Amino acid sequence: MTPIFFLIVYLIGCLMTLLRHPIYGIYTYLFTFYMSPAHSWWRSEVPEIRYLFIIGLLTFLSFYVRKSSQNKYESEKRVSWISFGLSKILVAFAVWMWIQSLWALDVERHLDGAVTFTKHVLVSYLIYYLFDTPEKIRNFLYIHLLGCTWFGYLALGAGGGRLESIGGPVGGANELSAHIMTALIIGGIMWISLRGWKRLYVLLCIPLAANTLVLTVSRGAFLGFFSAGIISGFFLPKIYKKKFVALSVLCVILLSLLAHDQLIDRFVETYQALTSDEVEIDGSAKSRSGVFWAGIEMGKDHPFGAGYRGTAVLSPFYMDDSLLAGTGQRSAHNNFAMIFAEQGYPGVVFFILLNFLVIKQLFRIKTMQILVEDRSLMVALGSALIGMYVSGNFSANFYTETQYWLLALLLSFFSQLQNSGKSMECNRPGSSQKNL
Repeated sequence: MTPIFFLIVYLIGCLMTLLRHPIYGIYTYLFTFYMSPAHSWWRSEVPEIRYLFIIGLLTFLSFYVRKSSQNKYESEKRVSWISFGLSKILVAFAVWMWIQSLWALDVERHLDGAVTFTKHVLVSYLIYYLFDTPEKIRNFLYIHLLGCTWFGYLALGAGGGRLESIGGPVGGANELSAHIMTALIIGGIMWISLRGWKRLYVLLCIPLAANTLVLTVSRGAFLGFFSAGIISGFFLPKIYKKKFVALSVLCVILLSLLAHDQLIDRFVETYQALTSDEVEIDGSAKSRSGVFWAGIEMGKDHPFGAGYRGTAVLSPFYMDDSLLAGTGQRSAHNNFAMIFAEQGYPGVVFFILLNFLVIKQLFRIKTMQILVEDRSLMVALGSALIGMYVSGNFSANFYTETQYWLLALLLSFFSQLQNSGKSMECNRPGSSQKNL
């Protein structure tokens, strides 16, 4: 990737967003997200500007200009984004963060967090309206999988040891692995239902992405990955169950081939610590437990939250020196504890409702009579979200943007069903109601 190529593609994307259709803004946003000029090796050769912010703003302008014009496009006729309970929770959480600015312990960092989360909500809003057909949703996910493959390519040259980061908006091994995990879950399920070159495309992307997951050595992401796989198997249409079992076996073989000693040792140590009194759990897991309970105490003492990154500010007063790792501060490593400490009881209520409603949507999918290909993709989106939430028990990934993309796409599917006013008929052989 050269800076000239990036700038040319970025400028073309901006022009097409303004002159053709705002959906090109989201495509350019994804391109910029994965290329990440601010973190790439050629960053000194491009202007230092907020590329994601600019393309996001242009997409909004294009969206509302077209919305107010006489040539209204089909997205406007859909069920309103805010009519979904999940959307209301996201908006309420963002509003609560802005209110917290009045008492946040670190106002500057809190405002940065409020802006970041608000941006996630607004991007989710745009994705919901612009990706309004199953084919457009699949196109989005093809790009997501390709982007994770690009990350996998970069990871090949990242050197030895644990892959902590390869640059870009997804920082930290745990956050990166959770991001990659969603692409693997969705890509695997898409592969089951696709045919022809699209199936080959997904198959070629998966190995590099899977290798990146292994290199992060993240136990939390692996637990999220396997949890999402189990959930997928339960909710997938029966017509795909045999293929899913075969894919699961291939997945285990692939991960076994890619796994290295450091990853194996971490899982073996954890298993021995849980099953034997003679082996102590490793320092990383111990510290997470200590940070979790410290976060709970912070939340009790700050019922309305200490504000974004408040855990780090309060950590010297709630954690032993051994947990501060010599830095004097320690951030959260668990979504629940982080939100309780930083957004208080209101934030915890929003977070629990968010998890509950995603699970509820999965059970709704199981009872629907829809095209098996579309139902499989909805299951993939919901399962990947659950995988993110499971991973969030071991790393604070609530502000990782990926989940808000997937949430928007899942809601987009539901809006298509509600907008039609009736269930779609299954038209594939063997996909009658009894198979659903």
